[in-house]
Amino acid sequence: MMQPARPPDALHRHQPALQQKYFRALQHAPRSRPRTAQIYAAAAAPAAVLPTWLTPSAKKYRFMTSNKRMVYTAVQPSDSGYTVVITLPAESLPEGRSPKLHWGLYRTSPTWIHPPEAIPNDSWRDDATGAMRSHMHYDQQKDLWHLELKVPRHMAPVLLGFVLWYPESNQFEGSPAGRHFAVPIGMSPGTPSPLGPTLVATGNAAQPQEVPCTLNFAVFSRHATEMSLCLMRADGSGYLEVMLDPYTNRTGDVWHIQLSGLKDVANLVYGWRPNNSSQPTWAEGGRFHPAYIMLDPYCPRALPIQLPQAAYDAAPLLPPEGCVGTCLLGSLAHLVDTFDWQGVTRPNRTLEETVIVELDVAGFTTG
Repeated sequence: MMQPARPPDALHRHQPALQQKYFRALQHAPRSRPRTAQIYAAAAAPAAVLPTWLTPSAKKYRFMTSNKRMVYTAVQPSDSGYTVVITLPAESLPEGRSPKLHWGLYRTSPTWIHPPEAIPNDSWRDDATGAMRSHMHYDQQKDLWHLELKVPRHMAPVLLGFVLWYPESNQFEGSPAGRHFAVPIGMSPGTPSPLGPTLVATGNAAQPQEVPCTLNFAVFSRHATEMSLCLMRADGSGYLEVMLDPYTNRTGDVWHIQLSGLKDVANLVYGWRPNNSSQPTWAEGGRFHPAYIMLDPYCPRALPIQLPQAAYDAAPLLPPEGCVGTCLLGSLAHLVDTFDWQGVTRPNRTLEETVIVELDVAGFTTG
């Protein structure tokens, strides 16, 4: 594949302005390496914090801010899309504070997505960061601030990134690590085990390729500070890349995510785009290069794939000159393929009856 043409100023893409500005605002906040997912089920929260109309299918999350305040969120799916609820108990705020939500939808950096149907009426765009700002409404009876966002189904999977903004002092408040919170929409954090791709559930459809599937993906990486899951079809058509959040989608050294509604899984391939923000390239001593999509070592089947242009457009850096072309990506066909054994069963040999033959692969497959 030819190297994508870009102007020189596009060779390196910066993180979203929202995150950059917020990071500077909280540069003195305590920092710690994310060892476990900072996300908790809202079942432990007071019953009045989240709406009572939420159904059991709603995903509930609880985040702690840099000032030790708790922000409760829930994602309620429906046929038309998703309703995202954000609540903040007023008792935790100093008197006279009126929080606003400073937010944006995204799949990968640096593009924020603001579909018109998702923007509340009393919202405006902040020109300095490109993010939306929306008024949170005060419920006097429950003594809490709340806001609802409507996200259309065709936008999923997507992440809602947000921080709190206080206009009285022009201050931001987010996670203790100095970044925004991330709420998964149309996906879930997933589980760290087992590693590799796993089929979690399947739906029903008249045609096999139309059967919706739920898959869990997990990969081990101790040194990556960023991770994205890349999905495409085996013929190189279509492309979806979702950035994982280091708090929501990381447990220890394992990054994980669960996607629902995937169809024609037998023709899908995937890979991981890891990055280390302190050592982004090999020339700087890093183990990754963010221009490359890497093969999952736990995927049992791999295919050579010609990457589409969208895979290069989503990369924060261009690949080294001469290092573009086909690459090996993991195939998901083994998760849904079936094989007719025609009544043949396992031999069930005992260890004493087993013969192990060691072969030189090159010698027995060449010539």
